[in-house]
Amino acid sequence: MHQKSWLYDKICATKNIKGYQTYQSKTVSTTRIKIGVVGGLAGGFAVLSSVFAIDSQLGIVPGIFYKVVGLPLGLDGISATLFGMISHMLTAALIGIIFCYCSGLHPKLELTSYKKGALAGGVSAIVVYLVFFIPITLLIVQPSLKAGMHDEFGVIATLSNIESATLVKNMNLIIWGALEIHIVFGIIMGIFCAMTIDKTVRETPYKVGNMLKVVTIGVVLGSAALGAYYVIVSEYTPAQSTDEVTLQLDQLQKGLNYAKFVDMKEEEQDVLVKQMSSGTREIIIKKARNFGSEINEDMSLITKNLESPDDMKFIRAAKIHGLKGNEADGKAMIVSTGKLEYLRLEDFFVTNGIGLHVYLTKAGDVDSGYDLGKLKANRGDQNYQISSINTDEYNIVVVYSKIFDLYYASANLY
Repeated sequence: MHQKSWLYDKICATKNIKGYQTYQSKTVSTTRIKIGVVGGLAGGFAVLSSVFAIDSQLGIVPGIFYKVVGLPLGLDGISATLFGMISHMLTAALIGIIFCYCSGLHPKLELTSYKKGALAGGVSAIVVYLVFFIPITLLIVQPSLKAGMHDEFGVIATLSNIESATLVKNMNLIIWGALEIHIVFGIIMGIFCAMTIDKTVRETPYKVGNMLKVVTIGVVLGSAALGAYYVIVSEYTPAQSTDEVTLQLDQLQKGLNYAKFVDMKEEEQDVLVKQMSSGTREIIIKKARNFGSEINEDMSLITKNLESPDDMKFIRAAKIHGLKGNEADGKAMIVSTGKLEYLRLEDFFVTNGIGLHVYLTKAGDVDSGYDLGKLKANRGDQNYQISSINTDEYNIVVVYSKIFDLYYASANLY
């Protein structure tokens, strides 16, 4: 009986030890997860202001880089920007959890010092940058930006389109800048996790828990304040841009800026242009050169009307030249399908302008020419159907701004 009692006590003691070890293991894991969440949030908040600084450096509305995260989901304005910011912070917290939890899986991975924490965090951030950020940016974000850069005519027409064009134009700067930001994020996260794990060993869980709560509340309030300042204020406060174009346009019409002017109908633009001084017209024309759009139409529009491959003929072709100090390149050609004819621009480029149209003219004079419609884009292959136009007589292609009465490019199809 005594032997059975001793054995029973030993079994119970063994179970209690295993239970305690299981409890302790769960407690450690939970603590590490909490530390990881707060470490990730701390790192995320540290780079939040850096992202807004990049937007400011590029001269676009603060928060636009976060905004493009929400645009593919159909969001817009503040909702798109806030969605991007929240997604950024949640992702940072998730990275922190994985980083801090995995560091405890093996003694060699343990964050035994601030230096090791900084190194491990920096390396982890570079891995995240290469495996996630680069593919997402190049395969999702950049195509989404390009898709939203121009309207159905291939023309930049709204403020958000101009911002998208600026981001695409500066994509290399953004990619390299993001590498630096990721490293900063990783170092801060690693140091915070190492510091907190060390503090957990030396102090009571109660004190560590309070510290985590204070840091979390600080990060949340700080992110909210930063978001409110840059997002809400920039959305509802009229832009006070001091650039010359804005000042000139504001004098013509209160609150008018370059983006709103580009978004106007040609009739409305024409009324304002007639009121402008020559100096104002010149600075708007120069600003338009900084933006552009691209389109690449294949020959399917032309070949779909072919009854036989033998019906397609290239009647005329000529090199495109710039006019009045504008750059232009590529080839213009007249393509016949037997029943219909098309003007095709290949490998095309012209300095961007406002209100550009394509004409077939006599002697290069648009007043006696045919307007084929708005230029679809200032770069890339494009097709224009020609209806009942005698190309023997109207054989000079002209790219012309109706708004500013400026010739940009021509090609002599003799």
